[in-house]
Amino acid sequence: MTGESHRSLREQVGAYALGQLSGDRWRAVHDHIEVCASCRADLDEIAPVAGLLGVARDRLRPDDLSEEIPGTPPLSDELIAEVRSSAPPTSLAHRRSRR
Repeated sequence: MTGESHRSLREQVGAYALGQLSGDRWRAVHDHIEVCASCRADLDEIAPVAGLLGVARDRLRPDDLSEEIPGTPPLSDELIAEVRSSAPPTSLAHRRSRR
């Protein structure tokens, strides 16, 4: 794998953790994480935070926040529904023993 290919995949680990990838992109990042220890470590760090984003949004951001802060665009109902329906990330700690 070239440095450019690796960099491109590594940049998508966050989107993978948030469930924002699908199809070929999801498969490419998923397969890469299976064999790349550094990207797997990145995912291990990101996954807990990604799982809390939906919870934090509901607890920390009032629905009318966009009215309180001028220029703040409201979150779309589709995005909110997608975050709420996303399953929490699975821990990859058990895979660390294979490194």
